[in-house]
Amino acid sequence: MSMVAINELDTGSGVVLKIPLTDLELNPDTTIDAESDIVVLISERNDMSGKPSVLPSGLAAWYGEGLFKERVIEFDNKADLFRIYPASGYPVFWEFFRTSPLSGGKAESEWVAGCWSSGSSGALHNASCDLLITYMGVLARVSLSGKYVKNADEIKLSFVGMLAGWSR
Repeated sequence: MSMVAINELDTGSGVVLKIPLTDLELNPDTTIDAESDIVVLISERNDMSGKPSVLPSGLAAWYGEGLFKERVIEFDNKADLFRIYPASGYPVFWEFFRTSPLSGGKAESEWVAGCWSSGSSGALHNASCDLLITYMGVLARVSLSGKYVKNADEIKLSFVGMLAGWSR
């Protein structure tokens, strides 16, 4: 059953929330700027399969299709993740994965986030990244500063905990 339908959220467009990262219960060792926020678009998920969600650009990057037919794969030491860029978009936008697509596996389990940089260097401090989270029929698209993408799994877990609290 969907939290969205239960709470009569406008399922046509969803709702946008701005949540301070300090409101999430993150590991105390995680360095978060006091003014840092995540922006979340919450809408109803039509596909109730429970499969992890991946942005279409993430699937294209993993499988080397479309814009990513010619791709650049690099390891990002700061994020401890693999970046996959379309050759034509290098280094302005990319997809983050836990492993390289050349090692096999599935995009759905390896995809972390889709990012773009406001500068031409692809630096994380100039980047914005989108994560997808599903919970009880809710699809949340979370936008955050690129410097926090290395904490993506922790942010996802904490946000799901927040959603669970709202559903009680």
